[in-house]
Amino acid sequence: MLKPVISNSDNQYQIRSVSDGLPYQEFAKHIGKSPEAVKGMINKGKLPVLEMKESPDSQRAEYWVYIPAWNAGLKLAHESLPKEMRDGWLRWLGLGEPK
Repeated sequence: MLKPVISNSDNQYQIRSVSDGLPYQEFAKHIGKSPEAVKGMINKGKLPVLEMKESPDSQRAEYWVYIPAWNAGLKLAHESLPKEMRDGWLRWLGLGEPK
């Protein structure tokens, strides 16, 4: 199992992994889904994956999720939310602007 590295640059913590990819089974654990559910997402084109085969003719393949693309998509989705939805959790904590 890959272990993340936690660094403190500019007083902000950042978790880094030794790889930009995760086997889809490991990715499933990270997002709280079953490997079967993640495999279904792959089959429907809903995840940025790399198909790894020993040869182009091989019937067997491993699927790895490309984490930087996943994170970029997640960030874009978050930033596209209306402000009240995006920042609602801050108000709930008493850190956002009152309405």
